[in-house]
Amino acid sequence: MLLLSTATSSFAWWSAAARELSERGFATLPGRVDTQLVEHLRHASIAELEQQLVEVSAAGCDVLEQQYSFNSICHRQRLRWDVRLSDTPEWRQFRTDALRLVEDGLDQPLRVLMSGVVVSRSGADGQRFHADGNSELLTCFVPLVDIAADSDGTQFWPGSHEDDHGPTLAPTLAWDDARMAEMAAPGCAAGGVLAFDYRVIHRGLPNAGRDRPVAYLVVAPEDDAGLEDALNFPDLRVADARPADVAAFPRWDEID
Repeated sequence: MLLLSTATSSFAWWSAAARELSERGFATLPGRVDTQLVEHLRHASIAELEQQLVEVSAAGCDVLEQQYSFNSICHRQRLRWDVRLSDTPEWRQFRTDALRLVEDGLDQPLRVLMSGVVVSRSGADGQRFHADGNSELLTCFVPLVDIAADSDGTQFWPGSHEDDHGPTLAPTLAWDDARMAEMAAPGCAAGGVLAFDYRVIHRGLPNAGRDRPVAYLVVAPEDDAGLEDALNFPDLRVADARPADVAAFPRWDEID
């Protein structure tokens, strides 16, 4: 695993937010996406999820009690979905504006490898601690609702991106009181950008009482063609799912 520093990173770490990102593995960047556009995407993302769940159900999946992964929707934890939105003008504008905020914060041209919205519903448990991968990429969360610090947002282990073995060790570590005291869960206003290193150990916190849609961009330096994400969505379309595909998706009571 590479260390994120001015000497080794592909990104230009020059601003205060970028230095924090380098040192801690995460930072809230300056600026916000337009409020009306954020509001539109908040409603559109919930509608998109509902439509895709209808299609997933028609394919034979139990939309709540099975873990499933298609090329447009993944259910990797009960009541928490990762959705790829339809390519509307509003979604294109949102991605353009969010990318510009990240580029301004890092003073470097970037390219988007993947984008979508993670929707957590009321009752979703906290995730297990994990890293998104071991590549030198950034995940940029843009919440579509206000998220207060230490509430139902994302919790990070500061500096864990510097541990070569972090992504592998995260599922096996004992999360005792001493280690949990090191964790941080920053707040972020709707339309703001919370950027974090792909390698930092983190988790989504439990969600109670509301839908919590969070848009995201996975970005890499524009001139680094060697960085890619190939892990998150398979090629299988919901419309192409066969009974054998659906039967292969485990139920949560078989996993938990």
